[in-house]
Amino acid sequence: MVFDHENLFVTGLLFDLTHTGPRVCLGKKFAYRHIKIFSAVLLGSHNYKLADQNKLVKYRTMLTLQIDDGLHVNTFHRNK
Repeated sequence: MVFDHENLFVTGLLFDLTHTGPRVCLGKKFAYRHIKIFSAVLLGSHNYKLADQNKLVKYRTMLTLQIDDGLHVNTFHRNK
């Protein structure tokens, strides 16, 4: 068996040292998975209430929801 280095670079989808091309971030899927897990744990273990119940929440519908002046909430640990 003879090593043939020509077979190593047959596709342009191989890992690039400058992190450009189809693999922009190697840990992107891993990071998104951890964000989802962390969010699920926070939502499942806490209760949330608006800090000012009488204040009307104003928002703009765009690609991502933009809330004017932020969304101030109080968090409480859930009792199991």
